[in-house]
Amino acid sequence: MPTPVAKGSDLRVIANGNSSNASILVVFLDRQACATTGTEERSHAATEIIDHAVVGLYKRSRTVLARVAGNHYACAYLIATPPATLTRGHASAAYVVSP
Repeated sequence: MPTPVAKGSDLRVIANGNSSNASILVVFLDRQACATTGTEERSHAATEIIDHAVVGLYKRSRTVLARVAGNHYACAYLIATPPATLTRGHASAAYVVSP
């Protein structure tokens, strides 16, 4: 069951993990289910909330205001550093903003 969040309250999104190679961590908030890659996610018109270079153990977070009631998704992607754009990993979490 998705985590409930009251409309107008703060929502803290935390992404953590371990990257054995230099990568870019990108996290989006989306109204649709998460895509398989970060490139596909961008085509959803999702809101990017984290874009950070990582290597080794990492933990990044961002607090946002829950503004729109309904079902939402936090979508995280670990992407190879340019010029490559290979998605090394992805994860997601669903949440519901209640009116």
